[in-house]
Amino acid sequence: MSQISQILGIGVIVLSLSLFFIGLPVQAYKNYKRKSIKGLSLPLFLLNFLAYVIWLWYGLLITNLTIIIPNIPAVIFGAIILYQFFTYRKKQPL
Repeated sequence: MSQISQILGIGVIVLSLSLFFIGLPVQAYKNYKRKSIKGLSLPLFLLNFLAYVIWLWYGLLITNLTIIIPNIPAVIFGAIILYQFFTYRKKQPL
């Protein structure tokens, strides 16, 4: 692997982890505090979750840590947010 590829790979991991460790947890916490999913799109989160799962699966198949590492927290927090959709939807329409 060339040095440029390694630098790009590390950059992708850092940016992805920032989204997955800051963006998704903050959204999950906000939903929890409000006990509401108001303003969120179920199809968007469902498709994102499916993409995270497929990327994680692909990374595992080819044993590529650059793909695996950022997608583990994405799958976890994506699952939490989807769980919140089904938990809090009883209180409001989607």
